[in-house]
Order: sequence, then C-alpha cells, then structure tokens
Amino acid sequence: MKKIITLITSVILVACVTTNLFGKNSVKQNSKEVEVVYFHFTQRCTTCQAIEMVVKSYIEKRVEQDNAPYSFQSINIDKPESQEFVKAKKIEGQTLLLICSDRVIDLTDMAFDNADYHPDELTKILEKKLTEITL
Repeated sequence: MKKIITLITSVILVACVTTNLFGKNSVKQNSKEVEVVYFHFTQRCTTCQAIEMVVKSYIEKRVEQDNAPYSFQSINIDKPESQEFVKAKKIEGQTLLLICSDRVIDLTDMAFDNADYHPDELTKILEKKLTEITL
C-alpha cells in the first residue's frame, strides 16, 4: 500500500513540475513584447512605402496567426507630435527599429536593400532578428 501511495504522489508531483516547466505560465514569463517602429518623412519613395507594407503585413500576420507579442508603428518624423519620440531615439531619417526592453536592432540598411525586389528576404531577416532580440 505504501508503494502505491508513493507512486501516486510521484506521478502527481511530476505532473505538477511538468506543467510548470512547459505550461502556459512558462511561455508568458519568457515572451517579451517587441515594438517594430518605422520612422519616415512625409514625402516617401517607393522603397520607403514598400518597407512599411512588407514589415507591417508580416507583423500583423504573426500577431493574428500566432498571437505573437509584436506591435508595429509607422511614425512620420516631419510631424510635430512625433518629435519627442524621434529625439529620444536619436532618429535623423528613415529608420526601421526593433525595440525590446533596452535592446534595439536597426534593420534600416537590410530593409532598404530588400523591400522592393526581395520582400521575402526582408521577412526572413525580420523573423530572424525578432527571435534574436527576445532571447
């Protein structure tokens, strides 16, 4: 009888530990919110417009499909209401940033290199960098 009680207790203990390690609470503790921010001027070229379209579409898709902890903002740096945030981030021109807590990844060059003619490559880079910034 002691062996059965010990066995049942062990099974319950293992189940509790496994749930705590791999359950929903564990995911919430490890997930970090990432802001994807695209700074631009009022006057924009086709590449600038393509960057916003590709990145915004990818982020919205990930949030909708996976409930990913991402948000997207497009900020016009010519507008007076944007100036405080622009100065805080030291932005001087078109810029694409991933921001997670105190970590920042600048994807501007990669975005301009790929948005027009290689949008799939831009989404691959974005996916990789989103994973990196949350580790």
